[in-house]
Amino acid sequence: MNITIQINGDSVEAEEGTTILEAAQENDIYIPRLCYHPSLGSSHGLKPVETIFREDFGDGTDSRLHSDCSGPEDGFEGCRLCLVKIEGRDGLATACDTIVEAGMIVITDTETVKAARKDNLAEILKDHPHACLQCAQQEGCSRTQCSSNVPDDERCCSLLGHCELQKIARFVGIRQDLTKYVFRELPKHESEPLFDRDYNLCISCLRCVRACRDLRGINTLGFVFQDDKVIVGATKSSMYSDSDCRFCGACVEVCPTGTLTDKDIPKGEKDDVLVPCTANCPARIDIPGYIRLIEEGRYTEAVGLIRERIPFPGILGRICFHPCEDVCRREKLNRPMAICNLKWFVADHEENEIEQKERMKNQTKEPTGKKIAIVGSGPSGLSAAYFLSLSGHAVTVFESEDELGGMLRYAIPDYRLTPQALDNDLKIFEGLDVEFRTNTPIGKNVSLSELRKDYQAVFLGTGACLSKRISVEGSELAGVEWGLDFLKAVKTNNVTNLKGRVTVIGGGNVAIDVARSCIRLGANEVQLACLESDQEMPAHDWEIEEAREEGIIMHPSWGPRRILGEGEGKGEGKGEGKEEEEVDEEEVGSGKLENEYEKEEGGKVSGIELVKCTSVFDGRGNFAPSFDEGETMVIETDMVIFAVGQTSDLSCTEDVETDRGTISIDNEQQASIQGIFAGGEAAKGPMSVVEAVADGAFAAITMDKYLGGDGNIYPTFVESGTPNPEIGIIEGFAALERVGSSKSDIGVRKTTFEMVEKCYTNDQAKQEAIRCLQCDLRLHILSVTLPPEMWLDLTEENVAQVPAVEGVFQLLDENKVVIVIKGTQDLHADLQEKLNSDTNASFFEFEEDPMYTKRESELIQQFLQQFGKMPEGDGGDDDLDDLF
Repeated sequence: MNITIQINGDSVEAEEGTTILEAAQENDIYIPRLCYHPSLGSSHGLKPVETIFREDFGDGTDSRLHSDCSGPEDGFEGCRLCLVKIEGRDGLATACDTIVEAGMIVITDTETVKAARKDNLAEILKDHPHACLQCAQQEGCSRTQCSSNVPDDERCCSLLGHCELQKIARFVGIRQDLTKYVFRELPKHESEPLFDRDYNLCISCLRCVRACRDLRGINTLGFVFQDDKVIVGATKSSMYSDSDCRFCGACVEVCPTGTLTDKDIPKGEKDDVLVPCTANCPARIDIPGYIRLIEEGRYTEAVGLIRERIPFPGILGRICFHPCEDVCRREKLNRPMAICNLKWFVADHEENEIEQKERMKNQTKEPTGKKIAIVGSGPSGLSAAYFLSLSGHAVTVFESEDELGGMLRYAIPDYRLTPQALDNDLKIFEGLDVEFRTNTPIGKNVSLSELRKDYQAVFLGTGACLSKRISVEGSELAGVEWGLDFLKAVKTNNVTNLKGRVTVIGGGNVAIDVARSCIRLGANEVQLACLESDQEMPAHDWEIEEAREEGIIMHPSWGPRRILGEGEGKGEGKGEGKEEEEVDEEEVGSGKLENEYEKEEGGKVSGIELVKCTSVFDGRGNFAPSFDEGETMVIETDMVIFAVGQTSDLSCTEDVETDRGTISIDNEQQASIQGIFAGGEAAKGPMSVVEAVADGAFAAITMDKYLGGDGNIYPTFVESGTPNPEIGIIEGFAALERVGSSKSDIGVRKTTFEMVEKCYTNDQAKQEAIRCLQCDLRLHILSVTLPPEMWLDLTEENVAQVPAVEGVFQLLDENKVVIVIKGTQDLHADLQEKLNSDTNASFFEFEEDPMYTKRESELIQQFLQQFGKMPEGDGGDDDLDDLF
């Protein structure tokens, strides 16, 4: 129910039960406030705790402070900057906690109100550095040098120019008799991760205490009264980690000064820097959101939330290289969240498949009548098909192999991704308008030209399915194989065991997969050599570690010089190959069908000569390996597998332009022929699976727009809403260790292609999920309303709004330093003249006043008293020294 009140002479509607401050806010009337926050409400009446702890002062113990009951009986009084006059009532009232009444008459800007606010602000600033707030150069100050030679500890903090207190002080005004600030030498809490607290800057507004206590349901922070002062600190120990802090950042978010600041946060968009896991995910999955749902046991919704951005949670839960975890803020406490393991868990524990399919059906748009051809069923092609089908288009996927999945099916070993897990995720297409044509290579059975005739758009997502070949002496010998060819032969059971010694050349993930597959196939010994040093190897650290655990011998910083045939170079070089027990000639395999190692011409491999690599890249970061030809090593081996990169099969592209082995595309992923798009590795070169999935989604956006859609391809399977801000206390939260998933015994894993890592159990998943800092909750804290900007841009549009009446205007330079204060009979005419002149002014302010000469003198006197000098002027007749 709404009632009518008056504010500053205007009748306004206000909802019954709201405060004067809220009613004024709803009607765009600004009332200053510091202790009030829109997500917290008023702080009046907040009660102290018995004891708080502050950072120790060098004696190794906490400083324990007890409340001495010196504060008001009713609790915290607040900042009292929101004072207003209510007609018919004695004194002034605080707008933040005074409830509106019908017919109430409120005045927010009487001289008495303004003076009282200045007095209260003076009390706040008495113990806060304020020299910068009184400086004429405060706007745009670099804080590296001070023209007034103010000592560092008396200056404001790094937030100057973006500080809420600074803006409010400018609006309220600072008393000229404000005493000089004296540095209090209070502790600076800088010993914990994620944020710092400088008690010298605290103005005791208690926002942080209320954010922790009332918003989050935690009691890490409290306050006490001592000698009539409000003192804030942690409640159990000076270390926040020992006071059950959840490190959510709510206290930092609501702090109006530089007391609480984020530690080591890069510059960038707020959403990205505060929730880096989502920002660093190529698909931008709502990671904190689905972890929260897992913690609550809402698995079907968690999967739905993931599938809003990617179609394959089970696949990516197993094989994603999780760049999200590389930037997880939890790592600052101990170790990052196991984001990928949680995705895997929830994909395998989806509770209601029928509900999930119903959601997909409800989110599929009406048929558009447009037909799209997708060439390739790898991650980018399937991702594009998924989102384009949800957008209402009829999609046909052409795949040259027997089954779908591309390199997901034919290159990734079963110990990382089983065919069953792949097929389980592909069930998502059962409810979509997607036709699959396997055994249909484009360029043979069907040409690209034919596709262009039958479909309104074509997406080329053929991936990088070919092994990159390099010219090495002896590569024609039997026993020399190539990485992807070998992995595909293993996946299709064309290679079932190996009985000799194998040397793998390459340092990437494919090379590691090849080496670990050889171990499982029974090779007697597997060694791996690569150009890169230990630190430079492109394979991920955990894969290298697991490979070493399985007995693979690594030779970083060595490159292939030549492959040796039977009778060549045994034991040559400065290094020596690892001696091995004699192997029965009949048991030596080559990576082809067992015992089929002889080629029609030439002999078979007996070893490989390596040369020391001194550097892989030149000074510009380009691939340009250098070698020490005087340092070589020979490894005796029965088989050499090169895994030195992948390339794309572009035989289907016809007249589409290509460049250096990839399809040429523009920023919208459109190829050189209209209506043909490309993405994934075929267009952009090597990328991870999650990057390919995200790239397919981006292609779907541009293709949907090309076909007349709005590009809004992402479905909403889970209704978004504001998550519960109250996360509660978890004892010992900061010390909670990452939940490790169990792994197969090393002895067992070397003999089988079963998954090495095991999926979380329900208890493990929930135990891991509660470790999340829930950084995204900070984004749901409402923004404060800042004072209206007093200064207007000096533009034609703004000057046109100025009336042609008597008054005073002020001009400011680009740093918002006042350079002119001038009274005039015609504000509009004089400002227009300034605008048309060669002025140094960038901003202006004006006020109407028929006594403009008196008001001009008053403003100049104020400027002189505050800054100790006259405005510098703008040239011409702006010299004001003759007034005094």
